[in-house]
Amino acid sequence: MQLKSDFNGVVSIDINYDESEGISLGSYNTKDSPMYLLTSFPVRLMFPLPFSENKYKQKWIEHGLSNGGFDLKAVSEIASINENIEVPTRISKPVNLWHIPRKYSCIRVDTNFEISSHYTGTKYKNKSVWWCYGIGPVKIEVDFDGVESCEGELVGCKIKNTTSFWPLDEGNEWIYLWRLCRPNNSKNISDPTKEVTTKYI
Repeated sequence: MQLKSDFNGVVSIDINYDESEGISLGSYNTKDSPMYLLTSFPVRLMFPLPFSENKYKQKWIEHGLSNGGFDLKAVSEIASINENIEVPTRISKPVNLWHIPRKYSCIRVDTNFEISSHYTGTKYKNKSVWWCYGIGPVKIEVDFDGVESCEGELVGCKIKNTTSFWPLDEGNEWIYLWRLCRPNNSKNISDPTKEVTTKYI
């Protein structure tokens, strides 16, 4: 399963979806896209499945080794269930007008990162992802060391099938509005607000 978006070139994320184990990241190339906020190495398990309310406060720990040999640690937790949030929606282009925010009931996954001070790569601190059943991620917020939060919000989607937790069916698409307060992997924040359409192919 692969997510793709066009943002200064084609960006791709391989998703492994297993109803008995969870949603995890395979290989990905997000160097020119704010979609790198969705990946956040060393995180691989994005969401454990099958979900039930008794998994509230479930934790999992992941480690990864940087190119420089530094150990990177990520501690994730199902921090909240049935959390109501609002994200902006818009009328379809060419009108492109913002109107009443859409409400979602979400499950929030929080991740805390433990990264060596000597590590010179992207220093994540905290990350939260709000998941909505039948849609997928509707909001992503990431804190970095010494930098304001960056976030992405779902402002529109076209989904044919909502029978799975994250309906990764061919042709489905999600439109995210990204607000970047630090350089993305293309080192360009001349326009820190980016709208990116992400498709499953």
